[in-house]
Amino acid sequence: MNADLVPVPVPGADDLMAAQFDGREWASLRHMCDSLGIDYVTQLRKLKGRSWATVGQKPMVAADGKVREMALVDSKTIPMWLATIDENRVSVEARPKLIAYQREARDALGDLPAGGPPP
Repeated sequence: MNADLVPVPVPGADDLMAAQFDGREWASLRHMCDSLGIDYVTQLRKLKGRSWATVGQKPMVAADGKVREMALVDSKTIPMWLATIDENRVSVEARPKLIAYQREARDALGDLPAGGPPP
């Protein structure tokens, strides 16, 4: 299944590039890593080793219009992953973006109903 990535605005940071399929929301790991100036390959390897992370490879339409396999993380993985990134270990230029992503993820979790996400 091919899907297009669409921008999802995050105040104070670059848009997340996301898609919705299989009943879940997914975000491009590469886009987030590039925005934060952190190594994509390292982050992908770390996430694949985490029991709480859901990482998938899906054919997606890239910016150049070509279909490529892209590593995606589901929306439940993003807050946990962002919490593992120390804002003091990214570049000064990327720090405000990381903090914006982390705050957006925190706020999204805070908006969930008591007891967690709906079934």
